[in-house]
Amino acid sequence: MSDRTPSEIAAIISALEATGNYAVFKRLHPNRIPLPEIPLSTIGADTFRGCYVDVEATGLDHDTDEVFEFAAIPFTATTDGYILSVEQPISWFNEPTKPIPDEVVELTGVTNEMVRGHRFDPALFETLLNGVELVIAHVSRFDRTFCEGLHPRFAEIAWACSQSQVPWRKHGHDSTKLSNLALAHGFVFGSHRAANDCAAGIAILSRELKGTGMPALAQLLATGLSDSFKLFAIGAPFDKKEMLKARQYDWSDGTRGIPKTWWKEIPAAEYPAELEFLQNHIFSRAHDVPAKRVTPKERFSRRA
Repeated sequence: MSDRTPSEIAAIISALEATGNYAVFKRLHPNRIPLPEIPLSTIGADTFRGCYVDVEATGLDHDTDEVFEFAAIPFTATTDGYILSVEQPISWFNEPTKPIPDEVVELTGVTNEMVRGHRFDPALFETLLNGVELVIAHVSRFDRTFCEGLHPRFAEIAWACSQSQVPWRKHGHDSTKLSNLALAHGFVFGSHRAANDCAAGIAILSRELKGTGMPALAQLLATGLSDSFKLFAIGAPFDKKEMLKARQYDWSDGTRGIPKTWWKEIPAAEYPAELEFLQNHIFSRAHDVPAKRVTPKERFSRRA
């Protein structure tokens, strides 16, 4: 349909969707991210500069694996969650000290030939992060530690996660995978390339979170910019395991700086009620429950 005008294409799409038998998805391009119309109420609102980032690495181990592709899309948004504008995507390659594994090449489409001779420039990271108040990734627990290894400024800025800090399932989504969330919002994109992932992340955050009347970014800011507590149910009876799992506690095997126990991270406002639950329903008595306060500047890092 390359010879069709935009209005003709729109009419065809409307006709297909009107039958109830078809759904038409739009391909998302990193340098052309469609933003919803912004309410007039945002005029004069306070704004901030954010940056959505994504890295592709040779593996999952922050100690031994290396980043070979970094991408970012800076944006400006209101403090209540409306994305006003996005800047041009940034994408940089870096040649790792060891070849990119074949399975990673197959997954990302980035070959050793593509990254050969490339090196990350620390000065470019400094320029990119100038004025940035919030960094967002879709799995920040993965991306943040790698990014902090690229430049120390990443450790000084608040981070948020578009996967774990937006209640997607509560609002009608059956998956928090980035590609699935994009599909649910009518987009397809070339996943596992860093700039494409950044574009998809910004696109889904700019859309209304079902039932809230606000963009998903509003929920992310409410959760991501608040302190939280990590609670450690050390010594919890074995027969309480299912109860803890049902309440979304995770099991730690003693790595990543977390004791070998059931644990959960909750908003600071929920701390008193969660502590009462543990004492009354897990330990059945007053019990010392270790807790650690986590700020947005520490969250998702090894310091948290």
